[in-house]
Amino acid sequence: MSMLTKFKAETSSRMAEEKRLAERKKNLLVMIHRHLISCGYLDAATAMERECNVGLEKWELADNIDLGYVL
Repeated sequence: MSMLTKFKAETSSRMAEEKRLAERKKNLLVMIHRHLISCGYLDAATAMERECNVGLEKWELADNIDLGYVL
């Protein structure tokens, strides 16, 4: 295996892991946001959305997933 091929494989692996972690973080933020809304903490949910800069309103959770289930 050439050095360039090895470097490309390592870079690809690292980028895939970073993408997976970013997706997990976004999913957790969406779950917390939905939990705040469902509990009536609308001001907290609005503040969270403003500070996250992720656009949490455009993401939906599956019907069978909620924060309590995950915890």
